[in-house]
Amino acid sequence: MKKFRIGLTTVLALSILVSFSPFPAHSSPGSVSVVNDGYNMETDVFPEDLDWTSESIAVAKQAQRYLYRTIKSELNNLQTQGAVRVERVKHQAETAVRNWRKLNIDENLYSLNGYDEDGEMVGSTEPLFALHQGVQNRTVYLAQEMCLFRPFNLFDFTTWIIHQCSITVEPKEVFLRSSMQSWFSLTGGNTPDGLAVAEEIKRVVSEEIGFKVENDTFYCLSCTQFNYTPYKSFPMEYSGGLWPYKINYDSATRHFSIVIMSPNYENLISNITLVAEEIVSFEDRSPETRALFPYLE
Repeated sequence: MKKFRIGLTTVLALSILVSFSPFPAHSSPGSVSVVNDGYNMETDVFPEDLDWTSESIAVAKQAQRYLYRTIKSELNNLQTQGAVRVERVKHQAETAVRNWRKLNIDENLYSLNGYDEDGEMVGSTEPLFALHQGVQNRTVYLAQEMCLFRPFNLFDFTTWIIHQCSITVEPKEVFLRSSMQSWFSLTGGNTPDGLAVAEEIKRVVSEEIGFKVENDTFYCLSCTQFNYTPYKSFPMEYSGGLWPYKINYDSATRHFSIVIMSPNYENLISNITLVAEEIVSFEDRSPETRALFPYLE
């Protein structure tokens, strides 16, 4: 009985010693901290004084020409149907673009109704440019709430109070800035940048997926088993993309410290591409960047 009491006391003492030991029984699963040192995606909009290149202005001109011709075509169709007067009908529409109201762009989509000389409606359109979530298409619009197809005539009193239909085209810089805001909100997360790699590291650490950091590069050793981590590897510091970043890794504590810096606007502008009639992309598609951020197959 005495021998049993000594054994039990020893076990309890060892348990307490392990509990208060400064050395963990197993390695830490890791942790991640992220600091946003630049653009705030929830509250900010892109600056008004960006230095747009001649190539980007040409892209804006081509896109806005398409928007202009689309509205002009709808007006011509109404006139062909016998309309002499057009009214703009507002349609409330939300968009997934963050903070877009701060761009000072009209918040409403609209359709057009056409009326003949007797005031009878002879035609109407669907809401213009309602298929896409972007807001850059709202930089070209019918200028009046109500307008006529005929010009001012001193002897036509109606033309004194209702102006001839005209289409307003906002400056190319306004189109490009709103395009960047749309791209950022809708598809910007698909490009290699600080937010994208931060999400991958957080998932890798939380799920305890195998990784290693070597030669200033993060390697996801087991990511081929998971479809929610897009990159096989990426550099620990990157100056391009929507959000340049720098990652520090402490191997002793397995802690990742990620600093996301201000957007590299010059880099974004250099990547401008018109991917549809009025849809602009700023994604870096260069072979050099793809080599830095190889995707999972």
